Amino acid sequence: MNAFNNTNYFKWLVEHKKALLIIQVVAFIAAIIFSSPAFIPKQYKSFAVVYPYNFSVYSHETPTEQMLQFLTSRDIKEEVIKKFNLARHYKVDSADNREWKSDLLEKYDKNIIVSSTEYEAVELVVYDVSPDTANKIVSGILSILNDKVLSVQREKSQEVAHMWKKQLDMKKKECDSLSTLSKSLSVQYGLLDFSSQTREVTKAYYSNSKNGEVSTQMKNMEEWGMQLQAVNQHLTAALANYDDILVKYEDAEKDVNKQLTYSNVVTSPYTPDKKSYPIRWLVVLITCISAFLFSAVFIRITERLKQ
Repeated sequence: MNAFNNTNYFKWLVEHKKALLIIQVVAFIAAIIFSSPAFIPKQYKSFAVVYPYNFSVYSHETPTEQMLQFLTSRDIKEEVIKKFNLARHYKVDSADNREWKSDLLEKYDKNIIVSSTEYEAVELVVYDVSPDTANKIVSGILSILNDKVLSVQREKSQEVAHMWKKQLDMKKKECDSLSTLSKSLSVQYGLLDFSSQTREVTKAYYSNSKNGEVSTQMKNMEEWGMQLQAVNQHLTAALANYDDILVKYEDAEKDVNKQLTYSNVVTSPYTPDKKSYPIRWLVVLITCISAFLFSAVFIRITERLKQ
């Protein structure tokens, strides 16, 4: 039965070989013409593979996910569009087209593709009619990425530095106030080192209790000595706390002024010397196969209708 069907099929092809052959020739010629640069501009591909580096921890996102978020953000897209004048390059009319921004971003997403690899790297691919421009856009995006991430992290570091600066100023005022009070008590009541001075004054007092100066010093020690000791202890703790805050503030200031890069380039972008799209032989092949199938079905249906 299958042999009979196959025989009938080949017999049918032979009967209609002229029409099918003509259609194949027309399809071949049409595919050659319409896949030419006059109808489908050549597209060149430049790409880079990078690993994220120096990214801060946010939520549960991995560094790769953070890099993808930055690269697909509206801010970076607009920076790239502005830097390379992509509205003009992609021939998007902003004067008469009310939806030109949407059209421009659509072309951006079509020609600039960002994805992650199976090894947690990020691949950045750019297609363009100019091989030089494709290469420049890839390099430009990586540069803009570094600037954007640095700007975001610097902004956060400035917030932290500002917080520590406020605490540092408050602690300095506290230390100055305690230091002033300690000096005032020392000068006004002749108090120095409470522990050693207590022993000496007590010894002098019991040796010569009628001495007025010693009696006054003893009275000052009794009334103000403990307060001075408490002030000095508080001052010592405040100064230690001030030093701790100063270290944190200086670290935050270092973060503000740091210059870092945020991508380790595994595969550097280059200027392609061979077009990536369209693949002309594939366009011709698909066109011819589609034309053959469509014409065969069309002829068969026409014959059945006539019967």
